[in-house]
Amino acid sequence: MTLNERFFSKVEMDPNGGCWLWSGCHHYKGYGLFNFAGVRKMRGEDRAHRSSWIIHNGPIPEGKWVLHKCDVRACVNPDHLFLGDNDSNVADRVAKGRSWRAQGVKHHNATLTDEQVRDIRSRLGPWGAGIALAREYGVSKGIISAIKRGRSWAHVK
Repeated sequence: MTLNERFFSKVEMDPNGGCWLWSGCHHYKGYGLFNFAGVRKMRGEDRAHRSSWIIHNGPIPEGKWVLHKCDVRACVNPDHLFLGDNDSNVADRVAKGRSWRAQGVKHHNATLTDEQVRDIRSRLGPWGAGIALAREYGVSKGIISAIKRGRSWAHVK
């Protein structure tokens, strides 16, 4: 069997021109899996939508991702795929309203309030103060460090 025959034997095409659904094996997150080159690939390299991109458009440039316009993970229709990077993937997710997660006081593990985070930021200098603030607020110095670097509570201005 040729590569194209193997690939298309696992594709269910919508007669109305919509998604081409992968009927072969699926990743637990819903992406189709296809062994493109006959060898086990690294994480993400065995996804059917990536194989579809290569079959229809050629190699995927280094550092690029193959993203779905239709948001159907099992879709391999090349008209529903586009190239991007991590930033464009995140922007696409946000634009389509799929990125919500509990932040700050809405998160079930929150131990600080927005006002406390603002106070911590205002009192953090370039050196020190982190340990004292961690003790004062009853959190780890790692939490204080994450707040300082913007890795935690980034939504609080």
